Amino acid sequence: MVPPAPRTTGRSGARQVGSPGLPGPASDDRPATAGGADRGTVSVELALALPAVVALMAVVLVVGAAAASQLAVTGGARAGARAAALGQSDAEIEAAARATAGGSVTVTIDRGGAMVRVTCTRSVAVPPFGQRLASASAAAACEPARGCG
Repeated sequence: MVPPAPRTTGRSGARQVGSPGLPGPASDDRPATAGGADRGTVSVELALALPAVVALMAVVLVVGAAAASQLAVTGGARAGARAAALGQSDAEIEAAARATAGGSVTVTIDRGGAMVRVTCTRSVAVPPFGQRLASASAAAACEPARGCG
């Protein structure tokens, strides 16, 4: 008959059970069972956690894309307002706004006295909510020497 293996303490201080020369897995005071009582728990935990992680990553990507689109239309509106303040034509204002915001943006120019307002709007796909609008406006005072066109 072989005597039971002595309990040893590893570097972490956890008690270990094993045969001489081949230490076994870390254990508390529970007796070792054939096949292990914890066998497969990592797979179950992964199966439960993975869909939540994937869903979280999808939400982060969708929100990031919507934020990037909002920043692009804001930059386009500012670029258009700068061009309008310098007295450029409507075509040049739209070109400046589209160059900054991207080609799929709608540009609206509103001239009123000494001020001009440029609004850029773009449709953004936000699954599962469908299409949403990203819109931004910028206003600028017209240059006195050039007027507002």
